[in-house]
Amino acid sequence: MEYNDRLEQVVLNFSGLLDCFESDYIKKPEAHNLTIKQLLYLTLISSMSSCTITTLAKKLSVKKPTVSNQISALEIKGLVRKKLSSKDARIHLIETTSKGKSVLALRRKLHRDFAIKILKCLNEDEKILSLDLMNKIYQSNKDLLK
Repeated sequence: MEYNDRLEQVVLNFSGLLDCFESDYIKKPEAHNLTIKQLLYLTLISSMSSCTITTLAKKLSVKKPTVSNQISALEIKGLVRKKLSSKDARIHLIETTSKGKSVLALRRKLHRDFAIKILKCLNEDEKILSLDLMNKIYQSNKDLLK
């Protein structure tokens, strides 16, 4: 198996592991029966300083009605709310509620537990090396997050 094939397989394996963790997470009552897509929206909303339907649609390269449907579902679950912009009353800002922030805190715990689980099989030197390498990979590719 050549290098690129091995690398692809490793990425797929890690993705599968994280999918299993995420799948278990969204089944928890505290996760409010979120879909993976709703979890993505909630995470994005919490990371944006000024979030509107338009900014989300642009960020995700989808149409505004698609975003509106997802926001409505999150509103019904009490995870986000719309509020009028103080600068322009025509604009509704979308923000996470305390309930939404709790869901995201639970997700951060899941990611922490996942990291601990995958590094458990390594000795201290291997853990340090793995973390350094993963951080290097992240740093050289973080522009993909924009």
